[in-house]
Amino acid sequence: MRYAGAPFVALLAVAALVLVAATPNPASFTEGRVSIGSGSSSLTVAVFAGIADAQGETGDGTIKAGDPAYIANGADPRNTFSDYDLYVSNQAKAYNAILVTATVAGVEGNACAEATVFNKGSRESVTVMLAPTSEAAVDGAHTYQGMVEVVSRDEENASGPACSEYPADKNNLAKLRARDGDRLAVTARGVPSAIELVVDGEGPEIR
Repeated sequence: MRYAGAPFVALLAVAALVLVAATPNPASFTEGRVSIGSGSSSLTVAVFAGIADAQGETGDGTIKAGDPAYIANGADPRNTFSDYDLYVSNQAKAYNAILVTATVAGVEGNACAEATVFNKGSRESVTVMLAPTSEAAVDGAHTYQGMVEVVSRDEENASGPACSEYPADKNNLAKLRARDGDRLAVTARGVPSAIELVVDGEGPEIR
């Protein structure tokens, strides 16, 4: 089949523009944290050893409604980012906790935002209620946070606390089981992009 040179090149250029326009905001990578989006539609995931690890020295090991957004207030995620992948363990004595922080609009009153963590290998997922933080509104949107633990396939999935059941602690966190090499996709309602993590079945040990 023959193509007229100039019109065909123009068609390719238009197609390229369409593809560029449809691409979501690029993610930013910082050690054990990946963020995507901005303003009133953003999502950040970060890897920690648990709630207390995300809170630093001043925390009590619980996530409550009205807490500061840990990731925006000096939380130091574990450096599990390598070769363009963010890794999370599935072992309790390693870095197996994912802090999910979303800034979204449209959540009424003191209700929680909603995130989903989907295991692309097993096709299992958990829905996580994200508690409202004390952060100031951004373009009419508010910031919410919650945590999910990645556990071995020997354990059971758990959805974590309902919005009315916060605070969350190590005994009632959401849990998603996974095997080494599974890929987990994290989404938040109101954010049109997902962030993926890779499960490391060995995990860096905490010393």
